[in-house]
Amino acid sequence: MGSRKKLRNSVFSSSDEDDAAPRSSPLPNRAGGLFHDTVPDQVLNRRSLFDTSHEDEKDLEMKIKQRQMQKKAHWDTLQAKLHDAMLTADMHKSDAEVLSVQLAAALAKVEKRNRQLQNAKSLVHSLQGDLAHLQSQFDEVSLGRRRDQEVGERNGFVQEIETLKAAATPKAPPISPTTLLGKVWSRKTPGKEFSSANEFLSVPVPPMQRPAMFTVPVIPTDDEESSDSI
Repeated sequence: MGSRKKLRNSVFSSSDEDDAAPRSSPLPNRAGGLFHDTVPDQVLNRRSLFDTSHEDEKDLEMKIKQRQMQKKAHWDTLQAKLHDAMLTADMHKSDAEVLSVQLAAALAKVEKRNRQLQNAKSLVHSLQGDLAHLQSQFDEVSLGRRRDQEVGERNGFVQEIETLKAAATPKAPPISPTTLLGKVWSRKTPGKEFSSANEFLSVPVPPMQRPAMFTVPVIPTDDEESSDSI
């Protein structure tokens, strides 16, 4: 637009200058004849000015068209880049969504593992309590068994001591069955018979003991019974 104004100003200024200058008639000079070969210089200058302005306008239009085409190409390039950027953003968005889902799943797994770990810790504490209780019961049972064993051993020792003491005291010599029968027979009432063996055995025997020097112990055998000899 500036070039156009300049061209127009130059054109109008040149026309003004031409008007101010003395005009010469372009018609043929009568003195020189009907046809005059010479053309005034001012007319030629005006034609050249209009021709150059027309060429400048064409160049300007071409430049404007080129700029518009460049701007359009640049705009198309920007549109393509924007489209690619939007596609990339969508891809990143989908990747972010996938990562978010994976992260949520991982967090859920971690939470589940934490709950399992907490349950395992609670179970371990419970088992430790049960183990301590069982250990105390085992200690009590072991202590009771040890006491019972000590009491049993003590009673066994006491019985053994009593047995040894009883074996150390002298005993009366045993009375043979023949001697006992003789004593009972000698004390039997005449004319009275025993009705049964129980009645015979129920007869009281006086506690009479012979001197040890006159008593000979008799050992019964399977074949026969020996009698006492005095």
